[in-house]
Amino acid sequence: MNTKMTEEELEELSEKIAKKVFKMGELKKDKEEEKILRGKVFQEGTEFLICKSCPKYKDSEDLPPHLRKSKSQGLGFISKLKEGGEPRPAYVIRGCMKDHCESSIHKWCKEKETEVKETAKTFEEENKEAGLLVIKAFLKTALAGGGAADFVKEIDFLHLIPGVTKSQKNNSKSRFFVLRDDCYEVTSGIVKELFQSGKVTELAITLDKITVQYRSFTVLITFFFYNGRIHCLLNALLHMDLEAYNAAGTAELIVNSLRETLGLTRTQLASVLLHSA
Repeated sequence: MNTKMTEEELEELSEKIAKKVFKMGELKKDKEEEKILRGKVFQEGTEFLICKSCPKYKDSEDLPPHLRKSKSQGLGFISKLKEGGEPRPAYVIRGCMKDHCESSIHKWCKEKETEVKETAKTFEEENKEAGLLVIKAFLKTALAGGGAADFVKEIDFLHLIPGVTKSQKNNSKSRFFVLRDDCYEVTSGIVKELFQSGKVTELAITLDKITVQYRSFTVLITFFFYNGRIHCLLNALLHMDLEAYNAAGTAELIVNSLRETLGLTRTQLASVLLHSA
């Protein structure tokens, strides 16, 4: 059997293979485009593919007059079934999706959607910026030992500065106490994370008695080394009951407070706590 092919036969076979490869490549490309369209542009329904932009913006008052004639009740809806209920061929659905995406009214609705999202994003960014300024004002007030009235003065001053994003709600006084609780929660978490990490290998405590408006409190402070510097941490202002005014009661109160504020177990606390007579 002679398997040798002439140049004409080789040329013909090459063309057939090339056509098949090209066709397969085009088919693959169409399927990839369809997948992208179904995910980004259309929402998948049981019987329909629904455009994510057109149904929301086709009735907008901003729609140009020359596009209103293109508006229809079913704009953006592509049926996946024939009139008899049979599935429509994939290539037909792909064609309908492409035609819809190339229409002028869809392009306008898509641009409108982008515009609305950018406006919403800008609002969120401004809201975040205003929130950060309020938090910074609180931290400045708290670090200076100020209260709610000082915080309100700081916010009022910020509102006088041109170009600074301003908060709109007139609730600065009440927000001071909310931010104080949030700040305590965040810093408490940071402190516990530091001590639980094992980076603090030794610590010492001190306690002293103070009286505020005829009420006695015990001030509990922790001293520790971290990154070559000594730090002090106010753990708590403890109001001691009468039964705690003895060696055992005081020790139990201190240990419980240290465990709560440092996030350490009794065993971990015993291994890092220094004692001097």
